[in-house]
Amino acid sequence: MQVIEVAVGVIERSDGTVLVTQRPAQSHLGGLWEFPGGKRELNESRYQALQRELFEEIGIRVSQAEPLIQVVHDYGDRKVLLDVWRVTQFEGVPSACESQSMQWVNRVSLRQLAMPAADRPIIDAIELPAHYVITPQLSGPGFERHYVEGVMQLLQQGYKLIQWRAKHLTPALYQSIGSSLLALCRAANARLVFNASAQTVQTLGGDAIHLTAARAQQYIDRTNALPEHWWVGVSCHSLGDLKIAEQLNANFVVISPIKATQSHPEAKAMGWTECETFVKAAPLPVYALGGLRLEDLPQARRVGAQGIAAIRAFWPESPELKS
Repeated sequence: MQVIEVAVGVIERSDGTVLVTQRPAQSHLGGLWEFPGGKRELNESRYQALQRELFEEIGIRVSQAEPLIQVVHDYGDRKVLLDVWRVTQFEGVPSACESQSMQWVNRVSLRQLAMPAADRPIIDAIELPAHYVITPQLSGPGFERHYVEGVMQLLQQGYKLIQWRAKHLTPALYQSIGSSLLALCRAANARLVFNASAQTVQTLGGDAIHLTAARAQQYIDRTNALPEHWWVGVSCHSLGDLKIAEQLNANFVVISPIKATQSHPEAKAMGWTECETFVKAAPLPVYALGGLRLEDLPQARRVGAQGIAAIRAFWPESPELKS
């Protein structure tokens, strides 16, 4: 089956609203709302296709954009590849050049719109930040206080996605500290992702969980699935793991290791070339993990990743980092 390549633009205003247009009633998926764009033409670069389509459809001239995500979706009667860009600079005022309906929607309300199935990962990518912070496994005197102080510093620096990973703690301690961290994150409009059992997350009143591929597989096989409103991240080390994340309808995945790491020196680093291959196979946002620093973000973006995940690159100076 031939894959139809479609250039898609995500245009967001400073007030947090995103532009969507409505498909013509007589077209495939007619009446549904979507992000503006259209088919890439022969001998046209990806960026040229984006510029042309957005000028033809909504009358703007794109002068700057960055890749956001690529999504391959099979509708049964056709297969599409959505090449999605975040438009960061343009000239003109968006208007309905093809007499289509158009509206600006708050990005947190996008999920309430009737949109094609292929657009779901795009909504996730819009909401997710470029940095995914993972807490270290602290030990030593006063480590509970250092967890709280560390997360407070991260929130002050503007980080919005933090994974609470502390497998070395007793359940009681994990829940005690986790409750404090959850309150801090919610007050800062940030998301705390628990690396724990679903029961623990429910007990704490959380709404985000990070799973290994093996644990994700268990939830696929069970009838008691994770709550639909939860954000779900999955750690992947192979294309098989990625397939499990897809079946679970995860919101994002983390692939590793990109580079050699102190915590897992025995693991073979995949490098950026293999990382790019993995990203292209993933129809959902991907964070690159493993030996990365803040300056690696541009490279991660160049290979199509949502961003980078790390411990040491983000975590403030602290006592012992116990892996």
